[in-house]
Amino acid sequence: LVDLDFDGKTHKVLIHSIQYDPVVDSYEHVDFIHVDMKKEVTTNVHLKFIGESLAVKDLGGVLTINKHEVEIKCLPERLPHSLPVDISTLTDFHISIYVKDILLPEGVVILDDPTLAIVTVTAPREEEKEEVVAPVVAETAATPEAGAAAPATAEAVKKEGEGEKGKQGKK
Repeated sequence: LVDLDFDGKTHKVLIHSIQYDPVVDSYEHVDFIHVDMKKEVTTNVHLKFIGESLAVKDLGGVLTINKHEVEIKCLPERLPHSLPVDISTLTDFHISIYVKDILLPEGVVILDDPTLAIVTVTAPREEEKEEVVAPVVAETAATPEAGAAAPATAEAVKKEGEGEKGKQGKK
């Protein structure tokens, strides 16, 4: 909620969107929404993750954040900048914090499904161990009596290829 001075009068407004130019490092445009202080507004509010998860710190778990903001409804004067989510309660794998677990300021209601998981900790993946197999060297008999084919010469391969071409041309 911002006090905007316009034409000598102060108006309560919300920032709707901001256009920023990263090349010249300045704001190009800001859209405001005038609000009636007696009517509830619906907006998205960012979640601020605080604390440290013991499942991540001590057990090497992976913290997975599924939701970064929630939709809320409240009077403009009660609109929070962000909502804190304490992840220090995540002490073991597969424990989750749900939308219903968020502590809300007075007069603020979350419109999202209360059963949605916001954040969870999962066990780290274990790397698959590959077995190292020694290469097997196949012994082949070099004699035609043992059933091995005689090595092909370049000339024999060329003649065989010409025979194939001849057969294709007759079809």
